[in-house]
Amino acid sequence: MSKEDLVNALQSMKGISGTGKVLAEFADRVAGLVATMEPGDFISSELPATSTAPIGYDLWYLWASANMMTNYYPVKIDGDHYDYTPYITANLAFLGNIKPLRVYRDLSKQLTPNVYFDVYSMTIKNDWISGGIYWINTMAFELCNPDISPQYPSIGSNGYKAKANDYVGYISIPIGQIGVQEIISLMQETKLSGYKFTAVDSLSGYYTKAAVVLSEGDKSVVQTPPDMFPTITKEFNQCYGRHLIENAYYIPTTPAMGQNTDSPASETVRTASDDVELSSTEIIDYGEDVKPKLWMRYWIHKESTLPVPGEFIGILCKPVTTPPHVWWYQETTPFLYAGNWVETKTLTSGVIVSVILEKDRNGEIGNAYNVKVHGCEVQIVSTDFFLYSVGDRVAIIKTDKVEAAKATKSYRWLDQVPIRETDSFIKKGTILTNCVISPLTYFKKI
Repeated sequence: MSKEDLVNALQSMKGISGTGKVLAEFADRVAGLVATMEPGDFISSELPATSTAPIGYDLWYLWASANMMTNYYPVKIDGDHYDYTPYITANLAFLGNIKPLRVYRDLSKQLTPNVYFDVYSMTIKNDWISGGIYWINTMAFELCNPDISPQYPSIGSNGYKAKANDYVGYISIPIGQIGVQEIISLMQETKLSGYKFTAVDSLSGYYTKAAVVLSEGDKSVVQTPPDMFPTITKEFNQCYGRHLIENAYYIPTTPAMGQNTDSPASETVRTASDDVELSSTEIIDYGEDVKPKLWMRYWIHKESTLPVPGEFIGILCKPVTTPPHVWWYQETTPFLYAGNWVETKTLTSGVIVSVILEKDRNGEIGNAYNVKVHGCEVQIVSTDFFLYSVGDRVAIIKTDKVEAAKATKSYRWLDQVPIRETDSFIKKGTILTNCVISPLTYFKKI
């Protein structure tokens, strides 16, 4: 059987390509249905989709590591429990209705010999909803010049193995057994929200990005109230983003549209099979041991317009819904599994939220700007006298990182300094002196 035949067989039997739409139609039409999907799994039209106790690999995404938000919003409730809702609302609004993964840290309370009773009496549900914590696994990354090797080398993707010097870094996440997530995809903040770099966007030599308009098929499905199992829907839910895994098992081999519709041809014809390394070498400095998970890398081609320095990059997961998959009260499908703010050694960017005119600065020269960088509001001055406006995404030079000497090492997520509102240097009316707005843009056409 060819790979295409196998994919078609999986789709027809389980509806994997359409969020269980075949199964949903089947369950609706057969009264009193009790259907066995795989040994130990069954669905009933009389009760919510049910399953025997899930096996370990079904739940790998609930084994959380290194919450990225602790670097930016360290407001502790108790132990490692935090309420990240304010941070998500204020700084990740571009996600729309996509919610991060929700995990439960005290798993011992979720272990009971009477699972059926607890599920349907809502005991476990109430504990999970009240004690579950939003979690975004930290996405590791390295960015480097083509002639600099990564500090965490790996065999690489197919494209990297063919031409390593055509790649300028990677992003990497801990991942478990394939077959659990129907789709794993890559999303960009600037792809969702769009961006405008003032004073250069009107020039034909530069790329621009309008905010994407999501089709109905790309929108997330919200589950209210959260249930033990993901929603089975007849509507086709494709999952927004650049797909790294599709049909639960396969790395796409079809060309994907580039980050901009007028990107160079080499970007518009890139495929996930060129750039995805499903199992890379271990990242020893991650901060936590992710075993038994492995590492998946997405290698960044030199002609890619990803990332825009300073933007948020995230990994979305859409769990397989058939056979009935226990996902422990997640809120949306897909959900945000991992992510990070990604910038270079000397460059980042931010969105202007307010302008302090020169006449209001007590004799200081030039305007100052309150800019959200890493989602945190800081005050920065500009290199020029151009009037930037609220809503503009502006390029920012990290002046303390600019060096005449040529870079000899990659820039890692560990080298990136988180900006937090609790930092002592962030005070109302205090200029952040190691950063300056500059009339640059990303990216210029070649």
